[in-house]
Amino acid sequence: MSTLPGKLPVTAALALLFAGLLTAAWGLPPASVAVAAAAMAVCGASVLVYARGADAGAFPVFPLLMSFYAVCFVLPVFLFDYLWPSGGPKFVYRLVPNDPLSLIDAGILASVLAGVTLLAVAFLLGRRWMTPRLPRFALPRQFDDRRLIVLAWLLLAGHLLHIFVPAVQRLPSVGQFLTPAGYVAYAVLLLMWRDKRINGWHAAVVFCITLPAILVKKATGGLLTPLMLYGILIFLLLFAASARKALMLALAGGAFLLLCYGPTTVVREKLIVHPEFNGLSIAQKIDAVSGLLSHRHRDFERMKPLGSTGMVVRRLALLPLYAVVATKTPDEVPYWGGTTYKPALTSFVPRALWPGKPTETNGNAFGRRYDLITPAHLQMSVNIPWIVEMRANFGLAGVLVGMTLVGLLMALLDRFFNRREASSLEQGVGIAIIFPLVYQESNFSLMCGSLLPLTICLWLYFRLGLTWFPNLESKILAALGRPLR
Repeated sequence: MSTLPGKLPVTAALALLFAGLLTAAWGLPPASVAVAAAAMAVCGASVLVYARGADAGAFPVFPLLMSFYAVCFVLPVFLFDYLWPSGGPKFVYRLVPNDPLSLIDAGILASVLAGVTLLAVAFLLGRRWMTPRLPRFALPRQFDDRRLIVLAWLLLAGHLLHIFVPAVQRLPSVGQFLTPAGYVAYAVLLLMWRDKRINGWHAAVVFCITLPAILVKKATGGLLTPLMLYGILIFLLLFAASARKALMLALAGGAFLLLCYGPTTVVREKLIVHPEFNGLSIAQKIDAVSGLLSHRHRDFERMKPLGSTGMVVRRLALLPLYAVVATKTPDEVPYWGGTTYKPALTSFVPRALWPGKPTETNGNAFGRRYDLITPAHLQMSVNIPWIVEMRANFGLAGVLVGMTLVGLLMALLDRFFNRREASSLEQGVGIAIIFPLVYQESNFSLMCGSLLPLTICLWLYFRLGLTWFPNLESKILAALGRPLR
């Protein structure tokens, strides 16, 4: 894994950043600030331990995972007065807590600190001691690059059809494969470009035409998470080659996020209020959003006091959601007792084979259960981050046990898919499978339910496409007496 450029400047920058965060938190409860500082230190220290280890993976999966918890569950403490200016209402979705400081209560933060610590320790120990003898994700290594290019383009073509053709979107179970198939295609083609196995014009078509088209489509659909996932994937792939270029991409991605989040929010709310808006073409949506912004649409204006930066930071702040669940459970809302994990037992079964498979609606039930959305919003869903889901189901014990298990699971997946000695094909497919798990914002069964069948399908796809079919073709041609190509 590539190391960060310039250790001294980076250390100085981190020190200044930490000092700035402490200054920003001046006036907040000292106990809360101290616990948050400890949690931030755990995240940073665990990343340093991982990066200095000889068995670090090809891509910085674990550092991004710890960054997720640092940004979404620790950083909001230091930005409390920025996220919720004095005198303004402290919203968590539509809920307004009676005591705003309960959102950064020291006891609640201590449970986050304990969970993050157990996650880091379980990952580091598990990857080092428990998983070295695990089997590795293996794909063919001897093949014609032209065949791999064709296979990657077939995956990308399916991905594009799923995004742009409504009829394909309506096919059962197709999205479970074609969505990650696009990630695989981009990862494989980018690594081939890095290794100079495809030429510049080929890369330009892939990354300067198809990828921007997808990003525009997702943005005009009011979706932010897919934009972030594409950004995370490209960041991981670039970081393995050049940390400097990856960090530059991260800065550019952050600027892009700030620019597009306001319009994306308008689109998303417009889709909720007026679903017919979804039937417009991309050009019509862009024109409509431009009109809404230029006329300072009232829904957008209502959200604008923080500015675009504040809106993004508030969108990423998941600590308030965790605090609401920790405060209400079990006194006001009983434990769920594992209900949200039950879909994981059946989610791997394709809907094409089980048409009557129950639809997962835990996000909507969660929002209504904690009064985050109105009972009338039967279609709206609230994301349930993994640590929040643990707390809602089993309380503090669920967080302590669950985060330990998540650390072991991530160590296992990192060892299996993210190896330095793997071929570029194995690395590309592997990272495309596991990278969404660094952004643990949705419930566990939704993010992991299709992991096993997806892995099997991709293994078969490349195994057959690169080995079995070429061998069959050679035998057929030999039997016909035709020269092999």
